Amino acid sequence: MIGDLPMMLVSGAAGLGLGVLNAWGLWVTSRHVTHAKFPGVLVPVSLLARTLVPLLLLLLMAQGLLPRLIAGIGGLIVGRLVTVRALARSHHGSHGGEGEREPKP
Repeated sequence: MIGDLPMMLVSGAAGLGLGVLNAWGLWVTSRHVTHAKFPGVLVPVSLLARTLVPLLLLLLMAQGLLPRLIAGIGGLIVGRLVTVRALARSHHGSHGGEGEREPKP
């Protein structure tokens, strides 16, 4: 297991990148769905792409080894969480939102 540590780190880093791309893809889809010509096609295609591409890449990266797969999935979750929070902060900070306080009279 210790000899596999470098590949586990690579799998975790790849998962992190895939998580960032996954959350970014969701953000892009949500921004374009309102003026898409076929939103009923855009949403499921986006969902399939954001699900299948990371899954297949993580399975290839893991090469059948469970510790590598777990490291990749953990990286994906962390990358997605960090990106979603960063996008939420930037959105609420520039456009107003639930996180802002109302001015005192």
